[in-house]
Amino acid sequence: MVKVINMMLNHVALTCSSEKKCDLFYKEVLGLNMIRSFMVPPELVKNLFGLDGECKVLDYGNDRLKFEIFLAEGKKIQKKFDHVCLEVEDKKALIKRCAEMNVDMIELPKGKNDIYLFIKDFDGNLFEVKEKT
Repeated sequence: MVKVINMMLNHVALTCSSEKKCDLFYKEVLGLNMIRSFMVPPELVKNLFGLDGECKVLDYGNDRLKFEIFLAEGKKIQKKFDHVCLEVEDKKALIKRCAEMNVDMIELPKGKNDIYLFIKDFDGNLFEVKEKT
């Protein structure tokens, strides 16, 4: 029997064409709050998603749900940013299981003591993995 890894959904990341459309849908239609905005530096965009340049991200949500929206203003929308983020209690255990099962992983340094971890399912769908804090 496969050991269950305790996890929960952290966020869903999608791509949108404009901040105006984001506000209209996520704030007005879904009634979510704008939590924050931030820039993903060009080197992370390149290493994680294979695209050039930095990218603005808008977070919308409430106490039970979070969407991370990558803006592709003035560009053809590419779905390379789209991913689901899972939160696990033991990231090292998941890394070990992924290695044993030949799951594609992207591991990049994040500060001194952490890593960015993305895994792909067998059809190429992207999952970010964060450790519960």
